[in-house]
Amino acid sequence: MLNKILHTFKRYSPFEYEKQEYKKHTSLVDCDQNKSWHMGNRLNLFIHGYSAIVNEASEHNIIRNINQSSTPKSLLYLWSSGSLVKHFVSTEQMLDILVGLKNTTILTVKKTEELFMHFKENQNKAEIIGASCLLQDLSKLLETHNTSYPQINLIGHSLGARMICSAIKENPDLCKRLNIHNIVFLGGAAPIQNDWEDITDCISGNIYNFYSKIDVALMFKPDMEKNLGRYEIPTHEKTKNKIHNIQVKYHHWTYWENLGDIQKTVQNIF
Repeated sequence: MLNKILHTFKRYSPFEYEKQEYKKHTSLVDCDQNKSWHMGNRLNLFIHGYSAIVNEASEHNIIRNINQSSTPKSLLYLWSSGSLVKHFVSTEQMLDILVGLKNTTILTVKKTEELFMHFKENQNKAEIIGASCLLQDLSKLLETHNTSYPQINLIGHSLGARMICSAIKENPDLCKRLNIHNIVFLGGAAPIQNDWEDITDCISGNIYNFYSKIDVALMFKPDMEKNLGRYEIPTHEKTKNKIHNIQVKYHHWTYWENLGDIQKTVQNIF
């Protein structure tokens, strides 16, 4: 009887509900179907961030940037990351709100509150999808194609970086079984204080953290945590050879269009 009650609670618990609900809105997109699933010795999986895919045009733009810079077979993990269009007409208007936080007009306060709540909702979503869907979806897709890769690289922008951290911490065995090799963070919206030793133990390669001091979006992140996208990942004796911090001068929304330059820095991945 107790087991039945616990099973029922698990099925209808908030986490289980959210996991199943979010699962309906995730998919793996083959960026270039002309590239064979058995081509080469590595696979690249890209994960977009907050409000990155709002229509087909934005999706195609990211895929085009990936294809122009990534030689191996590449996938894009799509997830429902929210849309700033609901709150702001343009990125420029959103920046005006962030930079003008000292403006105490009712409109500014209301729009700022909406933005913060919207971001926090999608941040929570990214962590849940990472923990329960990301690597699982990849594993199932590889099984469908009856293939595996000696090296799989994970490249996450913004909340995509947070999703990667959650995926690896919650699924260390699956991470090793899939042969996760390198991790690349692009303007990562994830805390610099993390279980980096445990994460590096789960991968066979390195972590490359691209960060920018001019990233205004992360400067005004709601919880004010220090994020990968603006700071170096701290290292110690066991992690210093596996974690590489690379400072760039990109704004938060320009990493995708600069993938070509990023590729030159980490040629062994792209």
